[in-house]
Order: sequence, then C-alpha cells, then structure tokens
Amino acid sequence: MKILLKIICALYIFLGTVVLWAQNEDLFDVFLSMDKQIYSDTEEVNLRVSVKNVSNDTAVFYIYEDNKANPPYTTFQPKVYDMSGRENENIIDYKRQNLYTVDIIGSMNKRPIQLGAGEIFTYTVDLKRVYKMQEGFSYRVRCYFVPDLGVRYVIHGKNELTFFVDGLKESVGQVVPYTINRDISPSEVVLLALEAEKRSDMGRMLKYVNLEEFISTEPNFMRSYSVSGEIERREILEKFRQYLLKPRRDYLIAFKVLDEGIDREVAYVDVLAERYAVRINDTFKYRFVLKKNRDSGMIWLITGLEASIHRGKIQ
Repeated sequence: MKILLKIICALYIFLGTVVLWAQNEDLFDVFLSMDKQIYSDTEEVNLRVSVKNVSNDTAVFYIYEDNKANPPYTTFQPKVYDMSGRENENIIDYKRQNLYTVDIIGSMNKRPIQLGAGEIFTYTVDLKRVYKMQEGFSYRVRCYFVPDLGVRYVIHGKNELTFFVDGLKESVGQVVPYTINRDISPSEVVLLALEAEKRSDMGRMLKYVNLEEFISTEPNFMRSYSVSGEIERREILEKFRQYLLKPRRDYLIAFKVLDEGIDREVAYVDVLAERYAVRINDTFKYRFVLKKNRDSGMIWLITGLEASIHRGKIQ
C-alpha cells in the first residue's frame, strides 16, 4: 500500500510538472536572428534572441545577471554546434567546472521582465564569448530559453541559424596571381535546379539532386525507405523520383539566392522562392543542403531542404 501511494504521489508531481511546463510553453515564442551569416575572425558574432508574449495576458520571465566579463548564460542559453552536430567547447566558467545553472544563481541579481500581450524582448549575446570557434568553419546555433530558473522548464527556440567564421587574412604588399575558379559553386547548382523547375523540366532538375539523401525530406517515403532492404529501396527511390517528376500545383514563379556557406564537403544555400497560390502567391525561405558528389569530387548535389513561410515579397 505504501509503495502504491508513493507511485501515485510521483505521478501527481510528474503530471503537475508537465502541465506547468505546457502552460508556460504557451506563453512565449523564441526566435533567433543575426545580422549576417559570414563573419571575419576579428568581429563579434552577435546572436539576437527575441522572446514574444503570445498569450492574451501579461507574462513575466526573469533574467539572472552578474558583473563578470562573460555573459551570465542563465535565462538565455545558446548552443553552438559544428556541421556534424557536435557541440563546441563552452567557455563559460561554471560550464567548465561541470556545475549546474541552479548552483550559481544564488549570488546573481534576479531581474523580472514583464511583457504585455504581443510584446517582444530582445537579448543580444556575442557567441565568441560563450563558445570556442575555429576560423574557416561553419556552425549552427540554437537557443534554449529558461523563463524562471526556480521552475525547471525550458522553451526551445523556433529556428536554427547557420553562420561561417572566415579565417582569410587580407594580404598587404603582396601580389596575388590572377586565377579563374571554374568550379560550379553550390549556389550555382541550386540556381540551375530551380531554373529547370521553373521551366517545368523536372528531369533536368533531378540531375542536381542526390535522391538517396533527399528522400529524407519526404517523411511518407522515408519511413518505408529506412526499414527496407536493398531491392525494396530501389523500388521506393523510383517511386520517389516519379513523385518529383510530377508537375506541382504551386508552381515556381520567381526565386532569389540570399546566401551561401561552405564547410569543406557540406554547403548550404538560402533562397527566397515565390510559388503560385489561388488568392495570393506564397513566398518561402528555403535552405538547401548540398554535399560533394563522391563519384566526381567536383559537383555539388542537393541532399536536403528546409522550408519556412516568409512574410513579404521577393525584392
């Protein structure tokens, strides 16, 4: 009987925590932004974390601050990863000492931030003061938001950003021989693929796509593909190819490349694309992921795609 009572109490506490987390999750949305995606090795890599009150009432969260040189890394906790998914070395003191956040907030000032319905608070942090980063590499950044460290719940940022730390130095008094790079860049591959789609030449568009990896962008195909044997996978890939060859109702009207980043054999290309819709055309922001073709080692192929709604039109 005592064991049963303990189990019931534990469930009650757990469910209460989940409900509390869900309620607070509904109060705030968290979005990340940066001024650009390529930074020199000498400039700050500033990340803006915007917290919006999405409820109909006033909402409060707390910022814990101290007077040390490094950011407090309490309420706002950005995470920087390399392109393979490994987290970079965090240089915050208490993280290096393997302490928990709750262990170090006792001596900090707790400042309440009150937001009315629809109001936004933006926090800016230089990522170089939080993580070690090497020149010449691309990185991904996410962020966790802890509205109240006295109540253990975390809100994940709605988006993830990618940036590149340029390690090239400007040469002074040195003559650089003139050369022409004739390699096809990742953004050129994306332009060729989108231009083919715009002309309804889907067969030519697929020349620039690695189907074996791109299939992961379509969950309906990926579920069966991931658990099938070699013969079944070939059949699924052929069905996926036929699916991509079909004309889309939301056909492509216009597109514009925004940015390109390359990290050795992985690259990304950001694109704005306008597609047909019945009333008002839709504008999307695409992030194409590309990898070097192992067969030739020269051509980039599209292996992944992330899409989000973009407000506004292509300029």
